[in-house]
This record gives sequence, structure tokens and C-alpha cells, in this order.
Amino acid sequence: MYGLLIESVCEFIKEKFGEDNWLRIKEKSRVHEYTFVTHRMYSEKIIPRLGQAVQDVTGYSKEQFMDETGVQFVKFLNKYEYDRMLRVLGRSLRDFLNGLDNLHEYLRFSYPKMKPPSFFCTDESLEGLTLHYRTKRKGYTHYVKGQLRQVAKQFYNQEVSVIIVEEKQSSKDTFYVKFRINFDNKEYTERVRLSSVMNGHAQLRANLFFDVFPFHIVFGNDMKIRNSGKSIPTYSSFKREDSFNRIYVEF
Repeated sequence: MYGLLIESVCEFIKEKFGEDNWLRIKEKSRVHEYTFVTHRMYSEKIIPRLGQAVQDVTGYSKEQFMDETGVQFVKFLNKYEYDRMLRVLGRSLRDFLNGLDNLHEYLRFSYPKMKPPSFFCTDESLEGLTLHYRTKRKGYTHYVKGQLRQVAKQFYNQEVSVIIVEEKQSSKDTFYVKFRINFDNKEYTERVRLSSVMNGHAQLRANLFFDVFPFHIVFGNDMKIRNSGKSIPTYSSFKREDSFNRIYVEF
């Protein structure tokens, strides 16, 4: 585990419980470091030990602490400007959830020793979806639960409920959790409609096509940029041409 995660937990404990309690928690959890280096590897057991020590010292439940720590970590990412990256990972919450493994693969460029968890989605509907979570880290279920709620709130302005449907140790060193995430999944309707259109080899308006692919760039015959996706920063200079709202894309 990289120091980035532990640093956010330590800051949260100090802010919530005060410096005196932090020193007691630190001693009880057998954490001897005073600072944590962002890109240095540390034991996977440090955060669960801190959670247990918080419960012993303050009476605050370990599950609630891990949940709030997950929330705090998403906020903490602003300090290193990782929030900018998270904002472009999907134009909707369902896109973000379906792309979680891609996010971790991208982070491996900065954190090459990272052992990321695995996520995949099933049972998608207008009311939400089921998220499957596999990890080699024990004790992080509520941490992930807090992260999911805060991402939805902070980046997509959505309140969601995250329910733990199933939790088990699926093998000697792998833990499996099934979450049901309930939210207004209006994007699901649009995807179903688009899939139906594409299977029928029909035509759709270019502005809908552009909206579905937020990372596109369109060049004209003169090699000037005519249009770009919502997730590509528009630094400049070119004007979106109205004619692109009138053309069609054929499948």
C-alpha cells in the first residue's frame, strides 16, 4: 500500500479526534512513523490497525470509521489534483463505475507497485446497478462504500445508497464483496436506445454520437478542429460549427 492512502487516514484522525487522541491511537496501533511518503510502499495492515485503535480509544465503531475514511480520501485527492483526472473518467456515474478497472490501470503509471482491486458491474437498470469488488486486502469493504458515495456526490451531484449484498473470502487470499448501488441511472435508458439504433443499422444525429463518445476530436477537410468531446479540455481557439448538429452518422 502506498503512503498516499495512509496519509489521508492520519489527517482524518487528527482532524476528527484531536492531536492527543491521535498520539494514543498511533501508539495503540503500533504505527511508529510520524510522516508517510506518498510514493513509498507500506504494510497493508496499517489502516485496519488504525481503525481498530480508533474503536478502542474513542469508542467510534471501526466500520463507521472506515466508511468516513473512504469519504475523506476522495476529498483528500484534491490536494494532489487527482480530482481533475476523476472528473473526466465518465460523463455519468454509471460510466465511472464501469470504468473503475481502467482507472486503476492508469494509476499504475504513477504507482507501479500498486496491487489494485477488481470491479465489474451487472444487473444494470434505471434504479442503479450491482458492483462486484474483488481485492487481496481484508477489511476495506466500508472504506470502498464511503468512496463510492462521495464520488457520486462530489463529481456527479448524486445521492446514492450503497448496500452490501454479500461479503466473503472467495479464496485463500482474495475477498469478494457484492454492492447494490441505487441511484437515478437515466443514462441507462439512453444506452439501451442507442444500442437498439445501432443494431438496426439506423442513422442517428451527430450530436448524439458526439455525446456518447466524450473523448472524440473531429477534423475538417482543411485539418482544422471542428469539434471535440466534453471530456477534452477546450483551451482554445476553434469554434464549434453548427453544421455538425445537422449531419448524420450512419452505421
